[in-house]
Amino acid sequence: MLDSSDLVGLQKGAVGAAPNTQGTLDAKVQPALVIDAVPGKAILVPQGFDISGADYVRQGPDLVLVQPDGSTILIRDYFAQGDEVPDLLAADGSYIPGDLALKLAGPMAPGEYAQAGANKASAQAIGRADTLSGDVTVVHADGSKGVLHKGDAVYQGDVVQTPKGASVGLIFMDGTSLGLGASGRLVLDQMVYDASSQTGKSAFSLVQGSFSFVSGQIAKSSPDAATIRTPVATIGIRGTMVAGSFSPEGGLVTALLPEGNSTGEFSITTATGTTTNNQSFGAVHVSNFFSVPSNVVLVNQGQIANSFREVLNAVSSSTASSPAKSAAEQILMQAFQQGKQQGAQGQQGANGAPGEAQGQQGQQQGQGAQGQGAQGQQGSGGTPGEAQGQQQGAQGQGAGGNAPTGTVEGMFQSQGAQGQGGSALAQGVDARFAAAAQAAILSAVEQGKPIAAALLAAMAASQAFGEAKSQGASTDQALEAAGRVAQQTGILTNTTFSGTATRGLNAPSGNQSQDGERGRQGGEHGQGQGAQQQDMHSSASEQATQQAAQQAAQQAAAAQAAQQAAVQAQIQAAQQAAAALAAQQAAAALA
Repeated sequence: MLDSSDLVGLQKGAVGAAPNTQGTLDAKVQPALVIDAVPGKAILVPQGFDISGADYVRQGPDLVLVQPDGSTILIRDYFAQGDEVPDLLAADGSYIPGDLALKLAGPMAPGEYAQAGANKASAQAIGRADTLSGDVTVVHADGSKGVLHKGDAVYQGDVVQTPKGASVGLIFMDGTSLGLGASGRLVLDQMVYDASSQTGKSAFSLVQGSFSFVSGQIAKSSPDAATIRTPVATIGIRGTMVAGSFSPEGGLVTALLPEGNSTGEFSITTATGTTTNNQSFGAVHVSNFFSVPSNVVLVNQGQIANSFREVLNAVSSSTASSPAKSAAEQILMQAFQQGKQQGAQGQQGANGAPGEAQGQQGQQQGQGAQGQGAQGQQGSGGTPGEAQGQQQGAQGQGAGGNAPTGTVEGMFQSQGAQGQGGSALAQGVDARFAAAAQAAILSAVEQGKPIAAALLAAMAASQAFGEAKSQGASTDQALEAAGRVAQQTGILTNTTFSGTATRGLNAPSGNQSQDGERGRQGGEHGQGQGAQQQDMHSSASEQATQQAAQQAAQQAAAAQAAQQAAVQAQIQAAQQAAAALAAQQAAAALA
């Protein structure tokens, strides 16, 4: 894990303050942190600072990140390289690409304040505001700001923000609908659509808040045509309805919802793995950018409604009739009826209905037994000791924050605390790999290696880890296989992946951490008991490792070649610009 002493050009100062009413920062107040931007090198932000919930403010060539508590981070010369600004990678597991940071900070010379519906002669509208609740603001790509009203156009590059208690539903040119809940921030990165062929590409960035996404023609035309970036994962949506939310404390939670009689799928990709969800009412959790996405866990309509009520209301209130609208209405209605029924049952129990109370208690116990049975089934692929270790190690891997009971977030948090379902968040095995990958990626980026190359190498190591496990290797053997692949890529060279502690960025504390360590030790004991069975698979594992290493080396070499080509192109462009300027000066001298 990196702290401030590990970062080049980083200084600490007094606590800063938020922007004043003019949108500028008080120069007399020192920032809490100062980082010097280096060309071609990502910015590493140490533990304890928030890059996803921060406000992004331009101050000349510098970037100022205003934290939720009002303190500030000053990144000097961040904009000195023009539009090719560095990516931001936080040690707590959040990732903001440079192009997204540019949009959040806005242009150097923002336009005058304008209402959202003002004339935009130079821009083409990509959608409109369909439903609104509360004051929703929008910042356009030219820097002009406004309050969004129903029917107002939205444009590529817009940043849509909702305060507490507000929400908005947007409809785009291909029929896609996108809802944003309270305290949210959404960037409309790209929308290109050919109505004649019903094909195109759409890309959005959810910086914080809850969202709903109902596929239009673009998402139905190609598997990778519609994406939503978040600070911890990228969601690829393929012809379906998805609801989700992201917060720095709780991570990313997503759920696949039925759209009429059809259910599509979505994939979630982090730095170390991908999970595909094609189960109706299936949910997935991601704790941070370095963690492996969870398994798909089934949730009920009440949990869905309690977590995503605001954005489901936006879908159900849409002016466009669709199967998704009917599905959202049905989810909300059934959740409402279940709530009334549970309230009535609770009142009867309070008035003295012990039999009913006992029945409810038995039902809960039955559900607990069913969860334990599912846990045993998921752990059946490994040795008994390892399965037990995964279960006990899962007890320290709950979702961050204190999510309310009866929500999707609360369900993940409860399973992480109790170890039910084999820990849908991250089993002890995956947590060890994620911690190793995290350390390797941060180290590579600190050395100045491109984030894209580091992520490719980490994915190759993850593939080697998974293949080794599928061949019957123990956790330690799989980590060694991943380490060999990481070394052979030439990118993640400062780690062996073996002997890495389970504790990651969001490591549990107190008894939960001790339980997780005991579970990991139990798993390793079980692995030792099954070593004889695993030896027969070693040759197959080695072969898979070598193949993965070759593929990773090729990918890393291609990434480095692409980077070198980009640098050469920049040098050539600079030389051409210098030659053109010299020619202009010579012509001016002759004149």
